[in-house]
Parts: sequence; C-alpha cells; structure tokens
Amino acid sequence: MNADTPQRILLIAEGQVGDLLLLTPSIRGLHRHFPSSSLSVLIVDRRDAGENEPGLITTTSNRILSRNPAIDELYSVRRDRLSGERGLRRVRAELEVVAFIRRKKFDAVISTFPQDRFTIWAFLSGASRRIGEANGLFRWLLTDRPSVRKGSGSVALYYAAIAGLLGGPVDPLPTEYFLSREGEEWGDRFLSDMRLERGKFVLLHPGATGAYKIWPPGRFAELADRLVEELKVAVVLCGGPADRSLVDEIREGTSGKDFPVFIEPAIDRFASLACRSALLISNDSGPRHIGVAVGTPTLSLFRSHHDREWAVYPESSTNRIIRGKEECPLCPEGACLDRIPEGEDYGSACLRSIRTDQVVREVVRMLGTMEVSR
Repeated sequence: MNADTPQRILLIAEGQVGDLLLLTPSIRGLHRHFPSSSLSVLIVDRRDAGENEPGLITTTSNRILSRNPAIDELYSVRRDRLSGERGLRRVRAELEVVAFIRRKKFDAVISTFPQDRFTIWAFLSGASRRIGEANGLFRWLLTDRPSVRKGSGSVALYYAAIAGLLGGPVDPLPTEYFLSREGEEWGDRFLSDMRLERGKFVLLHPGATGAYKIWPPGRFAELADRLVEELKVAVVLCGGPADRSLVDEIREGTSGKDFPVFIEPAIDRFASLACRSALLISNDSGPRHIGVAVGTPTLSLFRSHHDREWAVYPESSTNRIIRGKEECPLCPEGACLDRIPEGEDYGSACLRSIRTDQVVREVVRMLGTMEVSR
C-alpha cells in the first residue's frame, strides 16, 4: 500500500434516506480507488431510529447501508440524544463522540454535511486528512474543501466532489440499494397474496417529511381511480406507519375499490415491492430515491423551486418529474416558502397547482405500450 494511501477512512453522514442513497456512489468510488483500505460510515440519525438501543453511539444495522459490500464498519450517533443535552452534559456527549472516533485511528475523515459540529469532530479525530465544506470560522480546521457548496446544485454531485478530494474521480450516479433475501421472498409472497403480477401494477406513495411536500390526498384518490378505470392498471397504496392516516384518507376518497395497501416501517420490504412494480409515483421524498436505486421507473411531484438540489437524476423515459409551475399567490417571485394555503392540510401552493390530468398523461407516456392488467 502506498504511504500516502489512507488505511482507515471515515464518512460522517446524515441519516435521511435520500442523503444516504445519494452517498452510495461516493462510497462505491472510494472503495474502488482504495480497495485495500477500511471504509467506515458514522450516521447521524435525525429521527428516533433505533430508540430502544442503549447509548449515544451504536453499531447500527442501518436499513439503507447495512448490506453495502463496500462498507466495513457502520455506526450510528443518536442526534436526538445528543441535541437533547444541555450545558456540561452536552459537552460530555460531544466529547464521547470525539473519543469514539479517535479510538478508531482514522487516517481520513470526510464530513459530508456542512456543519461546524462535524468539522470539529473531524479535526479532533487526529486524522491527517480532513475533508468537508465549512462556511464559518472553522473552515481552517479542514485540510481539503470542495469548490461546490451544498444547496447550490445536485446533492449527488456535491457528495461526489467531496469524496473525490481524497482520491477519485467519483461518479455521482447510479445510486445503489442491496435487497435482502428476506425482502425478496416477502415481495414474492405479497404479490401472490394480492394476486398481482410483477411489473403490472403502479405503486402510489403519498407520504413525505413535511405536509407542504405532500400532494393533496384527494388528488391521489382521484389518480388511483383513474389509473384503474381508464388505464386498467392495478394500484397499490403504500407508506410507513406515519402515513397511515394519509393512506386511509386516500382510500376513503376513492370510488370504493379495495386497493391493496402496504403500511410498514420496513424499508427493505418497500424496496422489494417497488422493484416489482411498473411505476412508482411519489412526492419529493425518500421512497423516490429507493425506487431509483432498485431500478424502478419513477414519477415524482415537486414544488416549483426545489429541483436544483433534489432533481438529481437525469430526466428520461424512466425518471420523470412534474413541477408546479403556476405563479404562486403566497410566495415572492422566484422563491418557494413552502406555504400551504389557508384552510388546507397538505401541499404548498405551487405543488397544489399540479393537476391530476397532468399526472395521468405522464403515466400514459411512461407506461407506453407495456401490457398492464388488474
């Protein structure tokens, strides 16, 4: 091994589904460039993932990265426990993370998110190479900084630029998700139980991390009915536990058909279902990224000004975006403040400007001449 080759590499990453999937090309690129090096990922979980796990830092079976063959060690830091501390307890918690990283004796630490906390962790790690973006007083603690900034363009390109500073180049696409055998077997059973054929149904995922990103459930209900009645295609409604009320509202808004429903926290099962579908229709959300990663055609519903970072994937016959384009009465020109119209529960004004007819027309184009049936 070359003396300049880092033997132990650490990526500090955010725990959002989209971020982790868009980081997989960089993980793949680093593994190819440093095949003899050990690659670790420390995930800072935004949510209460693994809330039954003791301690601030754990070895994690993260659902997105746990089967990625390029990763040697995978750890998780509980952001909620870290941020929930105050005063000296907060300092001790931060030092606990630093001590954990130092014990691993990394040669290179890459901070994939522009936060001062991660920059300080990288500096105190003792690593000789410290890579990341820093906008404030702490940028001098890094040895390498990319010329791009997060928020100025594609998230995938941003991650590739950061990883490429250690040794590259790194291709920003494609993303990767590795299905488990259990997930594959479950997908086959689900299709059999629901009398569905592989590649002959459309998957609707109406959830998102914020109500302003959710296309109104009434529109999803109308879309489900029209897909069945006009296109003669089977429809499956899906979501995580937090989406149950949303899915129920959609079912109640349909014309009474008994749509198959999948509501589970298991990302692996959703990925298995997605890769068996003809098309996944979703908001700008994590499920869209899972669909792309397993090779499913996707149609995504976006607000007007949020595609600079998250459009990410080249527009094609299998990956399409519909954007709300009408002039918004609630936001200044050229900007989106994610405002939901008064009296409504879901969807910023620009997202609500997307009509069901537009979505149906795009579905027809994407499905093309493919034979689909109920």
